Amino acid sequence: MREVLQTMNEVVGVDVSTKAIAFVTLDGDRARYQLVSVSKKSAPTFQRMRELADAAHIFFEQQEPALVYVEEAPMGRSFRSSLVVGYVVGCVILEAMRAGHLVVPVNTMTWRKQTVGSGKADKLQIKEWATRYVLIPGGITDLPKEQDVYDAACIAAFARKNLP
Repeated sequence: MREVLQTMNEVVGVDVSTKAIAFVTLDGDRARYQLVSVSKKSAPTFQRMRELADAAHIFFEQQEPALVYVEEAPMGRSFRSSLVVGYVVGCVILEAMRAGHLVVPVNTMTWRKQTVGSGKADKLQIKEWATRYVLIPGGITDLPKEQDVYDAACIAAFARKNLP
């Protein structure tokens, strides 16, 4: 396992919501992100789920083998949101593994505690930490407005921290 990890140059953090997937890739000191949103936010639930699953397939097929950390689907939201996020997280994991990536699901409170310093960090704290320690040092100066990207950046930083 350690030998496999040592050959991987990139780590990817993935955050899924009901309407988007954010991917942040860290390669050495360089960062890049991709946010994929559903074409119509008012589209039927199953159409949105399929669009996001297809986006995961396309993203992972185009990447070199990487260590991929995916935020686990949070429970306790509405039934519909739990269904959508759970399905898409499952598809993200499946598509990453199919494309030869090593995948690790990560709990929300775990990555927040290990990066931002608090398992209950709020959106502003996450945004500030990701901007200061991941995005700007990684060369991203045109900061996104979507919170999902900041979450994915912290998840990627957590992944990199766990490399041997």
